[in-house]
Amino acid sequence: MRESMARLTAQFSANRAVREYTEQHYLPAAAAYRERAAEKGALGAQVVDWQHNLEQQWGLTTLR
Repeated sequence: MRESMARLTAQFSANRAVREYTEQHYLPAAAAYRERAAEKGALGAQVVDWQHNLEQQWGLTTLR
């Protein structure tokens, strides 16, 4: 039992879980945010402009 616990501790440690979460989720999300926020949200503004253009050209109101 002790040997099993010693072998498995690394797989179930809180440090490993936090490190894995940080590497797999937090850091990629932070990088994606930095990309979206670049140039004061220019990409987001382009998407909104595109949406408004579609609404005007096609007479759509359901995209919002």
